[in-house]
Amino acid sequence: MKTMIKKYPNTKFIAHRGLPSKVLENTLEGFKKAAKLPFFGIETDIHLNP
Repeated sequence: MKTMIKKYPNTKFIAHRGLPSKVLENTLEGFKKAAKLPFFGIETDIHLNP
């Protein structure tokens, strides 16, 4: 990630479904780990049940 930020300094990176390379995707733990890194935002999937 740090290499990408240096290579593209004007790009805003988003953590896709948290940090699935380290923990299960779409979990609170994944979002917390992603929040500690220099991401612009976090993307997740939301499903509404009737």
